[in-house]
Amino acid sequence: MNCRKKTIAAAAVLILSLSGLPLVGQQGSGKGRIKGTVTDADTGSPLEGVLVSAVSADYGANFESNTNNKGHWSIGGLGTGNFKVIYTLAGYIEITQTVFVSQFTANNAPLVAKLEPAKTMSGEAPDIGDEAAKAVFNQGLHLFEAKDYSQAIKKFQEFLEMKPEYYEALMNIGDCYKEIEDYNAAVEAYQRVLDRIGEEGDSPAADNARAGAYLGLSEIYLKKGDLEKAGRVLDEALAQNPSDENLAFKFGEIYFTQGDTAKAAEFYKKAIAANENWAPPYRQLGYACLNIGEYALALEMMRKFLDLAPDDARAGAVRTLIPQIEKMIK
Repeated sequence: MNCRKKTIAAAAVLILSLSGLPLVGQQGSGKGRIKGTVTDADTGSPLEGVLVSAVSADYGANFESNTNNKGHWSIGGLGTGNFKVIYTLAGYIEITQTVFVSQFTANNAPLVAKLEPAKTMSGEAPDIGDEAAKAVFNQGLHLFEAKDYSQAIKKFQEFLEMKPEYYEALMNIGDCYKEIEDYNAAVEAYQRVLDRIGEEGDSPAADNARAGAYLGLSEIYLKKGDLEKAGRVLDEALAQNPSDENLAFKFGEIYFTQGDTAKAAEFYKKAIAANENWAPPYRQLGYACLNIGEYALALEMMRKFLDLAPDDARAGAVRTLIPQIEKMIK
């Protein structure tokens, strides 16, 4: 099971909102400036009209900007300290990054953000040879896509009463509970998936479901701020799937979305170690390194990505970015 734009037709100039103009004496304000780029995580295309909010972690002062048609934004008037940078755009999942800003340097690292399109469930019911049960399952999928998560849960539970052996519905129930932030119920559903798989043994379908359950659990623990449990889940998942580059890559994406780019970089490196000829982890590691100021490694990774995937849909954006990274190193 796989669970998966409001543009502003304006000039290419970034416009700060009134709330982004620092008031005289406002705590958290100063001479610091940050800038960055926002792209679609799936296509690599720049996103216009993204609301970028920089909130002082110490004083709560809020500064805002919107991305232009190239996905670029900048915010000035910031004081020295930690800021939460929040990216919001209709149709996409909101993400937050935490950065340290200095008003005494002109070299605050440019930020790179990739927004994931809002999730939808896709696909069809399992091939079970029971049209009535299949119809119930598909009703659950349609309700999820309509964001009617409570009713979707009821349909998937109804399906389980008809076909209790299909843990795909349990996965869907966990995803529904996660969307409505009933994390305890979501954890219970994902754990039932893992227990069921443990009883049945290994198979390609079981491996996919196991990875999905671990991903769901880790996302929940990260959202709750329980990094210890999230770490244990990730370690257990990778211990059972050490050569699964997709799993390591997905965990990297989770941490990147949560704003922990250093941790994301660790998992991108694991994905590369598992499959040195797979291009996406090199690109993502490059973005992560940009965010943590490791420009030389970022440049190396971006070049490697182009070597492996010169015709990739995101290759053009990477080629445009490389000269900018080279200037940072000089």
